[in-house]
Amino acid sequence: MTSTRQWLLELALAGFMQLDQQNVAPFIATLEQLQKQPEAARLAMLLTGYVHELSDAIPASQLAVVPARRWVDLWCRAMISALRLPPAPTPVPVSGSLLLLGCDMRHHTNVVSAVFYGVIEGEEEGAPARFVRTSVSAYKVDLVSGEELFQALDATSEGLLAAWSGTKALELKEMPLLPTGDLLWDASKAKPGKAYDLLIVAERYFGKEGQGASVPDVMPEDRHPVQLALPVYASGYKTVQSGDEVEVDLGGASVRVDEARISALNDLCEGAFSGTKECFGLLRFDAGRWGFQPLVGTKGKKLMRAGDSATTKSKSTSTIATLQERAGRLLRKKS
Repeated sequence: MTSTRQWLLELALAGFMQLDQQNVAPFIATLEQLQKQPEAARLAMLLTGYVHELSDAIPASQLAVVPARRWVDLWCRAMISALRLPPAPTPVPVSGSLLLLGCDMRHHTNVVSAVFYGVIEGEEEGAPARFVRTSVSAYKVDLVSGEELFQALDATSEGLLAAWSGTKALELKEMPLLPTGDLLWDASKAKPGKAYDLLIVAERYFGKEGQGASVPDVMPEDRHPVQLALPVYASGYKTVQSGDEVEVDLGGASVRVDEARISALNDLCEGAFSGTKECFGLLRFDAGRWGFQPLVGTKGKKLMRAGDSATTKSKSTSTIATLQERAGRLLRKKS
């Protein structure tokens, strides 16, 4: 942690425009140590992306646009997180039916994270449904991309991915839930349930006339606009091209479609959202304005989303299987 703070201080003193590999490369050894500590996983993943983003941009003086707001935000978050690891919040066990409504795929060169949003029904008689999210993440190498990103995840995620791709409920029994609304995924506490209509459930809770679901508060240390993710269902809307951006009318308010947040694994990427008539997504705030991140949409009868055939099982011809085979061969030679 001390080494991390020292490195961040050296970055600040050098300035982003003056960075070279001598400023960035020496931190790799410390980063590898952080990656081995489960309690520091959040900080380690942030720094993994940050280090490789800076390395790819060197020399920054040749960039057409220096992403100063982003780099400063990441620097501040990393420095605050490196002061001390936050105490782990106390989870409470929850039981009920988890209905997944969206998958936000986040990935860069060395990390992949699948963040699932959904609602839990049937906790207690008369209690409102609860809006939750659960994340599964893994480190990876840059050769792993496309649908193979799911294969980088641990095999314990298979039940979660199968429920999502099959649009089936998960029956939870005492699954740990944090005050932030984050389910700590435990495959032993979930069983496959019945199929459901994803967008009907989304409309029931987050449509204009929806009955609503309880949405958790953000922890004080995470209270930053970029953390906002408000669930929204919409139908019968119109999309309008406004310069280089697409705007969508959500109940009388025009909001830009935040295409930068749509993963290439999502069928709605590269302007495909414009042809949809029904969707579920997240209302977000960044760089001083609101944006809409669609997670699921429909074109005709087709459900467009990320991870429609997600699985952790790799084929013999996949990149991961090839890398594992080569790694095994090298280890056998060494032994």
